[in-house]
Amino acid sequence: MNLIEDALRAVADSEADVGNLSFGKRAALLPLTPSISRHPLTDVYRGSKWAESLEVPPGMRNGDATILLNTAAGELIGWRDLMDIPQSSIGHRAAAVADVRKIVIAAAGDLSNFIVEPAGLPKIFSAGFNRPTVDAGGIRPLAEERIVFDLHDKSCVPDLTGTPPYPIRAQTGSCVAAPLFTGFAALMVERIDLGSYREAMR
Repeated sequence: MNLIEDALRAVADSEADVGNLSFGKRAALLPLTPSISRHPLTDVYRGSKWAESLEVPPGMRNGDATILLNTAAGELIGWRDLMDIPQSSIGHRAAAVADVRKIVIAAAGDLSNFIVEPAGLPKIFSAGFNRPTVDAGGIRPLAEERIVFDLHDKSCVPDLTGTPPYPIRAQTGSCVAAPLFTGFAALMVERIDLGSYREAMR
């Protein structure tokens, strides 16, 4: 893992504009490590605690609670505000790269019930592929039956999503999505637009 941290230090000191961390599949398959880690959503999600912290005006009717929640949610910066994700040594170095005005894109992970770090950290863009849509009975729409979708699970909290390229749809996870979005970011005229896209998604 020291090699990864050394590489991130080199990126921070270089003229590179973007960096890529493709740990989605690795973090999903390997045992937990101090450097590349995944955290169960149940361990890091703080949504209930946040909701309980909201000040409820006296005399509020039950029907007004939705308005209160929606208004408060609109003041959040994003889904990361509802998470408490431990920062690893690699996450610390990745955040340092972002601190010098570089874009860092990391694989969002291939397990829907887990958060992969460093992708879950506030200064990092998490990338993944779209989750296949299903109807209420769990059936995919007819138009998608001819498509062999990704065999990996999908993270539920990516910042950047897209459809897997056709030739490799059957075997792609977020560790493939991250470098594709990194290449996209490298070719952008105004990379600040990525932040605007994330805000629009929020």
